[in-house]
Amino acid sequence: MSYEERQRQKYATTSIIQGQKVNFKGLTNNGATCYLNTLLQSIFHTEVGYNFILNIQNDIKALEEVNRCEYISSDNNSVIQSLQLLFLRMKFSTQSELSTLKFCRSMNINTGIQEDANELMKTIQDKLEQVCKQQNMLGIYNYTFTGQSSIKYTCKHCCSESPVYTPFTDVMLPVAPDFFTCFAQMVGQYQISGYKCTQCNQLTFADQELSIYSVPDLLCFTLERFKNLMYQDCSQVNFPMCLDLEFIYICNCDQLGNDKDYIQRMIQVAMMPWFHF
Repeated sequence: MSYEERQRQKYATTSIIQGQKVNFKGLTNNGATCYLNTLLQSIFHTEVGYNFILNIQNDIKALEEVNRCEYISSDNNSVIQSLQLLFLRMKFSTQSELSTLKFCRSMNINTGIQEDANELMKTIQDKLEQVCKQQNMLGIYNYTFTGQSSIKYTCKHCCSESPVYTPFTDVMLPVAPDFFTCFAQMVGQYQISGYKCTQCNQLTFADQELSIYSVPDLLCFTLERFKNLMYQDCSQVNFPMCLDLEFIYICNCDQLGNDKDYIQRMIQVAMMPWFHF
């Protein structure tokens, strides 16, 4: 029995799933929620994201209660339950168009104002992290959503190197003609001024180099189209519909040595809605 069939069997006797499913569902734009709809569709259609959301333990009776209630609380568990309910309906519902109002209410989202999709994703991740802490799933959460970046500073005065490792859940890319150029510009080496070296204690110039040390299973890329509030860069950016981030590990192969299995690990990528077609 497939995973989808097991899910249908699990919820078949509840009020959540009724009738025959419609393969693809649209999400109603409740004023200015196009950014939210795009993000939710991206997560839903990324297998690792969908499975992670549905595998968080929630009581079926609690989901049925959320399904019956028009208004629900905005605590972390209720938000995740409303998201699970929406994903189940997107998977199995007989309707071709679904409302996100219940999820919006649980998140206290003003549907009349367009917000930042990247910030919304971070908010969802924060709530997922808190729920995962309660359910001892933090390790799985980190494996799914958290990567590790390395920023190396090379002092121009004493030539000492100081790497700094930082966790990340998304990657902000500069706008360029194609995805790989965007990425190359982000991880390039730059000279900075005013660097306080921890070795020679001098205030001097330094080379700053960013590299991605490890990536999560679900990684969101955002194009930095807004340099400021008054200007949006609408340049076309080409990107592959199927993206394998093996090239990130190849870029860092000097750090990874002969760990070929690690280099070849495939990940799913959810594209954020700023990509211009």
